[in-house]
Amino acid sequence: MVQPADDFAVTDMEMDGADGQVFTFGLQSIKKAADKGGAVPEGQAKNAEEAAWTGLPIIPTPLPVLGLVHWYERSAILRPNVAAMVSNVTGFGWKLTPTLDLEAEEAAEEVETAMWLHRLAQWEAAVEALPPGEDEPEPPEPPEADEVEETLKEWKRKARQEFAQLQVKLDAMCFEYDFAELNARQETGQNVVGWGTWEVIRAKRSRKIVRLKHVEPWTLRLTPVGAPVTVEESVPVSKVHYTTIPVSRRFRQVIQHDMDVVWLKEFGDPRVMSPKSGRFYKTEAELLRKEPDVTAQANEVLWFADYAIGTPYGRPPWSGISPGVRGSRLASDNTVDDLLNSSVPRGLLLMNDARFGKSAVPELKAFFNANHGKVRNRLAVVEASTSTTISQGGATGTIEYIPLTSSQHSDATFLAYQEATALDASAQFGIPPVLTGRTKEYNKATSEAAKEAAEESTFRPKRGRFDGAINRKLFRDMGVRFWKFESKGSTRSDPDKIASLLLGAVKEGALTPAEARPVLEKLLGIDLMSEAGPWQRQPKEFTLAGIQPPEDTTADEATGDESDADDDGEAEPPDTEDGAQGADEGQTERSLAKFVALMQKKADHIADRLPADTRSRGEQILRELERGD
Repeated sequence: MVQPADDFAVTDMEMDGADGQVFTFGLQSIKKAADKGGAVPEGQAKNAEEAAWTGLPIIPTPLPVLGLVHWYERSAILRPNVAAMVSNVTGFGWKLTPTLDLEAEEAAEEVETAMWLHRLAQWEAAVEALPPGEDEPEPPEPPEADEVEETLKEWKRKARQEFAQLQVKLDAMCFEYDFAELNARQETGQNVVGWGTWEVIRAKRSRKIVRLKHVEPWTLRLTPVGAPVTVEESVPVSKVHYTTIPVSRRFRQVIQHDMDVVWLKEFGDPRVMSPKSGRFYKTEAELLRKEPDVTAQANEVLWFADYAIGTPYGRPPWSGISPGVRGSRLASDNTVDDLLNSSVPRGLLLMNDARFGKSAVPELKAFFNANHGKVRNRLAVVEASTSTTISQGGATGTIEYIPLTSSQHSDATFLAYQEATALDASAQFGIPPVLTGRTKEYNKATSEAAKEAAEESTFRPKRGRFDGAINRKLFRDMGVRFWKFESKGSTRSDPDKIASLLLGAVKEGALTPAEARPVLEKLLGIDLMSEAGPWQRQPKEFTLAGIQPPEDTTADEATGDESDADDDGEAEPPDTEDGAQGADEGQTERSLAKFVALMQKKADHIADRLPADTRSRGEQILRELERGD
């Protein structure tokens, strides 16, 4: 671990705690004693937050956690940015996607490859275990077709069962809330203090994961890494096969300090540890015998944090603009204080060479008292020393009004400062200001472009890192083979562009109307008729050229209906639009030739307008037509 210098303990921000205590808000030096596994000396505790952890072998956090939480709750800049991150990263839900698509046309080939890779891994392991000098066995051959077919059927059944189990388990593991809320809470923790945490609870006998629970990140601290431990790591050898290999790892312990001190293990640590003392034992029976007041071994913690140099905790995205966050809040407080307590009046009422008489003073007081407000909303009366009063006859004094509004504090400077700080905060989080409600310089085009850029550069990579942790750690521990966890992303799209693309694809024959129906239903929010007609299952140009779609003979075959067959058992050609008994063979060939020529003529136009997948379909249609299929 990188050890910052002691003089790196700057105090660039201070805040008043709820109990009147002052917390240092800035980088803290990592104590040498903690780095070496010792306890933080009591005399070195700099504030109440550190003092609460005195005597425990923890690594100090890079920033005081309670200070981060305090400023997040008080800041008008941080909350919308954190809310935008959480809603765009976790707010679209999740789904299970197959690691191996067993319903695809090439499923048999994928299964064959997976089976061969698994056998190859077994062969390699057997070769490694051979004594020196012994001949290696022959490498495995690809499986036979009948074996692949049977395996495909078996895997389809197992995949269905595994899918049903995961759908139930992921929500059943969260007692207080669903899995989506659990994910949102850990994402909030990462953006506020730098890390999010789940407590992983296992069954006492089988040690299977039975519950996931959110733990407040401000209650947790990490210890230095311990001695090396040999564990069996699960590594993939194919898309659905895993093997275990021995790996030496160093784990940290996690200490929770809320009402009581509780010791937890890092996820994947196989050792038996006491939740009360943090000591390790060979077996759980030994733990229960030596610590009778303990009922079970310690639970594990799944720690989510983006990599941060110099600390194992992680840092919040806004740590670099902590002075600006505090300054923005102080600017707001200063504006309120100025409005309430400003000593500069709105203007001066000057009496030159005269004074107000006794009869005029009560009237002025009554006038000013009726004008409710603070000093900044009132006038100040200044009289020059003279023996003449304005109520006496023949007074020569003059009255002059001097406005002082230009001398009063204006909040325009504060607004500019807060606006600049808000832009800096959004840049630190990697999101456009429009997602935090600042739409001053955005229109529809720039807004969509900004959202798309944020999705590509911030939200999607963030979801990918979380999905990788779930699949690599949680799902492998659960023995999941056929499915992987995937966070859903934004389905933001331009309906006009999609409609134009669909129209061009259908018009040029790269998509059939039936293939465009699901997209139209989603865009329009309606359900089209449940079954598309036969003409919708072929390119539009086929229909316009007079080519009739093949009739569905499934029902006739099931009922034995042979009404359309002639005496020789051959089916009559289908009726055409004008009621005739179909086009003759020459007319059909001419129609096909006409359509092929039309498609060839528009090939370049299709290539320019349509994406790669639709172009490939159009090219496939052309090849089939040229072959006469």
